[in-house]
Amino acid sequence: MTRRRTGKTAHRARPAANVVATARIPARIRPGRPAGEPAGYAAWLADVKASILAAQQRAALSVNRELLSVYWKLGRDILDRQAVGTWG
Repeated sequence: MTRRRTGKTAHRARPAANVVATARIPARIRPGRPAGEPAGYAAWLADVKASILAAQQRAALSVNRELLSVYWKLGRDILDRQAVGTWG
């Protein structure tokens, strides 16, 4: 049985540039957290996550508010043009 060539080059999967390939790095020098977390670390991390989530929600609300304003102005402009009789 003969293998057909498809014109595609076979590539080995490579990790993304920002991913550390830990399989080749000895365990004693791998980056990461120390075995024990400092006191208050979990609470601090929860606060950081909550702050990021709150900022994302505020950003989404701001974008929605601006889009709603644009759509409202567009609708008002269309209605004004229809009332004058130049449209619709």
